Amino acid sequence: YTMTQKLTEDEIKALKPQSWELVPEGDAIKKSFKFKDFNEAFGFMTRIALRADKVGLFIHLENINQIT
Repeated sequence: YTMTQKLTEDEIKALKPQSWELVPEGDAIKKSFKFKDFNEAFGFMTRIALRADKVGLFIHLENINQIT
């Protein structure tokens, strides 16, 4: 997955306080979220996917369910 245009150094610095990370390959950003349960996580992912589709973005979503 790649960004359509590279972020500037200032844009990358601005992402850090918001917990976004530049992936090691330098061609994408990522952020982790934690939710109280699967339903909350799936609802969030669905809302993000619908918004991304509406504006023509391709995003990679990953759900890792940790049972404690």
